[in-house]
Amino acid sequence: MAEDKELPQERIRWIKDFRCVSRAIMISLHKWFRNELSCCPPTIPESICILQYLHEKLVDSSNAPTDRTEEILSLMVQKPDISVYFKMLVSHRVNMKLCFDLWKATLGTQIKDENFVKSLANRVTVHDFSKLHPYEILGFYYKNVLKREDMIAKELFSYSRYHHFMTNDHHTEFYTNYTQEERSHIMTDLAFVESVLDKMAHRLERSLTKGQITTEELFSIPTTDITYSYEGKYKSKFQTYLLNWSSCLKSQLNDRKVENDKFPLLNNWEKQSGFHLYVKTT
Repeated sequence: MAEDKELPQERIRWIKDFRCVSRAIMISLHKWFRNELSCCPPTIPESICILQYLHEKLVDSSNAPTDRTEEILSLMVQKPDISVYFKMLVSHRVNMKLCFDLWKATLGTQIKDENFVKSLANRVTVHDFSKLHPYEILGFYYKNVLKREDMIAKELFSYSRYHHFMTNDHHTEFYTNYTQEERSHIMTDLAFVESVLDKMAHRLERSLTKGQITTEELFSIPTTDITYSYEGKYKSKFQTYLLNWSSCLKSQLNDRKVENDKFPLLNNWEKQSGFHLYVKTT
């Protein structure tokens, strides 16, 4: 990351207002939980999960300067308010959990290491929570909700993306942005599978309509999306993993035609997700 002296003055101001932004985030979240903002609040379990995470990650902001905190808070409650951003994040996390449950019902049944499955579940539980971090929230809010394209918004978004990639090892940028000496680091299997689930979650929320879908439709992630997120060995590994996952799912769906009761996890996934999976016949 560049030194502060190299950053535009307004960007320095936002980054150094860490305590005030932290306080404004907590206030706006509680407003959202109390249904005082435009979007409906999350479930109670998700609310608790969010607060537990922020309690661990945020500094004590109780003594943050009031005037500056109010200034930042006023930005967050303008229309469209920050709850639109919160809802987008929670929606993605819900789809992430659905993808994990589908993975657990299919490829996960082939994993002998229980610690791997538990560790992946833990990753899914806190997936993308860094987007609530003061270093990320404003840049993504400006870009994805307010749709601002001015210089300040672009600088904040650039920093938010940088922080997100450098604190989340399921993004290949976590590795490719290292210096040449550090690029010996490789993505762990846990991080890689989380990255696959992340891509599949985006597939569910952006491209698919609930109801009957084929396995081909489910796993047909556009090449442009794959190329954007993966390169080199990671791209090939991702494509191979999707083929294996698709093959495993097809096998279970074909076997389910004969013995439906043998696949309770898959059946429950369909009820929970609203999707009904089937294998396309030629």
